Amino acid sequence: MIKGISKKKYWAVIVIALFLAITVNFSGSQVKAEEISNISDEAGDFSNSGEIGPMLLPEVGKWEASGKLRFGITNPGVPNVRFGRTIDHIYGIVGTGNLTTTPGFQFIDPKNPDDPVSIFFENGEKGTVDGFPAIIAKAKSTATVGSSEINAKIEMVSIKPGVVQHRYTLTNASKGIFNQADFYPYKVVDTKLADNDQVPIKSLGEGRGVSIESEGYFLSYLMKGDGRATSYKGISYDLSPKMVFLNLASPDKSQLLAPEGLTLFKNGDTAIYQIWPREKLGIGESVTVIYDVTIEMIDQLKIEKTGQNLTNSEMNTVGDNYEYAVELTTKKDPFTKIKLEDTLPKGLAKPSKIGLKDDATGEIKDYDVSKVYSDLTRKITISNIDIPKNSGKTLIYETVIEADAKGQTLTNKASASGKDKEGTAYTETTEYDIYVEEAVLGRVLVNYVDLEGTELADQDILAGEVETPYPKIEPKEIPGYVLVETEGPVEGDYQIEDQQVTFTYLEVSKGFELKHEGTNSNGKKLSEGIKVKQGEELTYTLSLNSLDSINEVQGNYAKANFALKLPEELENISNIQVLDNEGKVIGQGAYDEVSKMITGDLTAKDVAIQKTVNLTYQTTVKKETEVGAIIKSSGRVNSEVTLGEESLVIKELTSNELANEIEAGMLEFISAPTTLDFGKDLLISHKAETYGVNELEGEALIVQDNRSPGNSWEVTAAIITELTSSLGVLDESLYYANGQTDLKLTKDEQVVEARTTEDGNAVNLSEGWNETKGIRLKVKAGQAKAASYTGEIRWTLRNVPNK
Repeated sequence: MIKGISKKKYWAVIVIALFLAITVNFSGSQVKAEEISNISDEAGDFSNSGEIGPMLLPEVGKWEASGKLRFGITNPGVPNVRFGRTIDHIYGIVGTGNLTTTPGFQFIDPKNPDDPVSIFFENGEKGTVDGFPAIIAKAKSTATVGSSEINAKIEMVSIKPGVVQHRYTLTNASKGIFNQADFYPYKVVDTKLADNDQVPIKSLGEGRGVSIESEGYFLSYLMKGDGRATSYKGISYDLSPKMVFLNLASPDKSQLLAPEGLTLFKNGDTAIYQIWPREKLGIGESVTVIYDVTIEMIDQLKIEKTGQNLTNSEMNTVGDNYEYAVELTTKKDPFTKIKLEDTLPKGLAKPSKIGLKDDATGEIKDYDVSKVYSDLTRKITISNIDIPKNSGKTLIYETVIEADAKGQTLTNKASASGKDKEGTAYTETTEYDIYVEEAVLGRVLVNYVDLEGTELADQDILAGEVETPYPKIEPKEIPGYVLVETEGPVEGDYQIEDQQVTFTYLEVSKGFELKHEGTNSNGKKLSEGIKVKQGEELTYTLSLNSLDSINEVQGNYAKANFALKLPEELENISNIQVLDNEGKVIGQGAYDEVSKMITGDLTAKDVAIQKTVNLTYQTTVKKETEVGAIIKSSGRVNSEVTLGEESLVIKELTSNELANEIEAGMLEFISAPTTLDFGKDLLISHKAETYGVNELEGEALIVQDNRSPGNSWEVTAAIITELTSSLGVLDESLYYANGQTDLKLTKDEQVVEARTTEDGNAVNLSEGWNETKGIRLKVKAGQAKAASYTGEIRWTLRNVPNK
């Protein structure tokens, strides 16, 4: 935003620096001085006429922003807010022109504490103290305190804007050899202000001093620091020291602890009292006591003007849209029927929008431009504006900078006139300047944004004369981001219309993702929410991938550290590997039994970011895990990438979560023999013979129960086809011996094995089959013929419900 220069003129409201030194005149003649009508630029010009010389010392004056002080009295009495008028509160009584009050300083004799002794001062003269402008006055005569004579000098020093320091130097001026001055320094100020005897005295905060305030004035007595009073109080005027401070040696300090703004006293004729520590001065010895006084006017009606270029944030050029705001504010009084006028200088077009904003509600009243703006006078006039106390309203309007303003300073003037609740008329004015560039300028706006268009750095604006080249625009380096796209001319000439160059960046961490996937024993993806079985083997993979948004950038992985906590439903971790997407080993993995953490670290140094880095491992679902339990698995990775010469840390990535419900494990035949061979060359016997299985073709008869331990199962056998040849059938010849019984197999299902699962290991039922165990062939005498017999048996595996 372009900032203009604001200049203000105040006719009704000023700021005054107060000097607390008094002229006492007992002659009965009225003290007068001419009103100050010119402001001298000479520092320290304190005289009424501007001439150097002695002057009266009323506590009155004007503080100028430049640091100059002016003093003068017109008519002692009710003060006037304009500069050069009396601030009456420092005179105790105003009558017949006499200023009888406590204009000097007081001393308390410890032996007579109820009757302070006063000392008064002559007219002051211009001077300097410590390099600051000052008024300096000496005492008219010494003050007698006990048997001692005390002299005094006052220096009122303008130590900084708005602050006048009062320095009283007190000296034992007694004659003789042994005459010690013993006293308490003491100061009383009547707070009569604007002829009001009930002026509230308020605290400035703990130990800082007090303030008084009336319509238009705010005056402070600052009492914190070296040389300041031991205690101070705001209380009724014309009280004795003991009544005020109770104990002079240890004066009451209750008001020193009061918080800022607390009213200390307001009923009756109020006054400010100060007391300093007891002093015992030898002849010629001195002590200096100090307090600071400030007085300022409280603005009643204030006007301030600002402006903002709506087109160009760097400079003002022909054709720019410009918005002005004229703010009116009030303090203690409401104002009615204010007339606000704003004059547009040549070089600004007729306003396009005019509105008056209520600062309290934010509501804007729009005006018809043709009714409040005069083309002849170039003036906006809005009348009858009412503003409550401590509130404000703001005139807002838009205009355009015209061609004839090129190279000119445009001064915009505004004024406001109105009356407060007492009918006092106020007129306030203000000015605001803008400079319009002489050349016809063009601009290039350089933007730095992320993929969502969010601004990552302040916009840069290049400006120069149209049809001249601008310097080549280079992208900024933004920590944690990488440039992925450039739009607009990074080289070229300035044009009348604004040109845009936009550098788009990707946050490196957002260019990568961590995916978690797994498969069951049948190769189905766990991310599809499939159920897994008790005892089932699973394969999990964490994959660090770069996204398309960063794949055009050349770079390598500098680090990738995977970590995943094994879910409690899994066991038997094996085959942990770190692989790329082609299956090449590029790192190493490990499992910690104590922490149950699976980790993997990339060790290869030349893995491009376009490749996938995988941590893969195998595991088994615990068989004892309850059916219906959910296996939840996710992992994280911390990584860095090297892009060119820059190493960038990718913030920790967390994978998606896999959640799979556990179902009961399978009870199944893992394998079964295809053929049972009892022998190739069996002899025909005249007696009964029994033969065991000579050879199993295919695989063994094995049962696997992946259900939880304690489940029961059984195997049955049934003859589908009896042993048969072309010469006949060997019926009732097949038996099964299980160690307890010898069952003759028939076409009906018969239980040949019954077990209860204990550990989930596979059970080989055919292991150790022989003539006394397993399938046996029993041939009756004379039953067999010289032929080859074949038959068929059906094995059935079934669950047995637990009792």
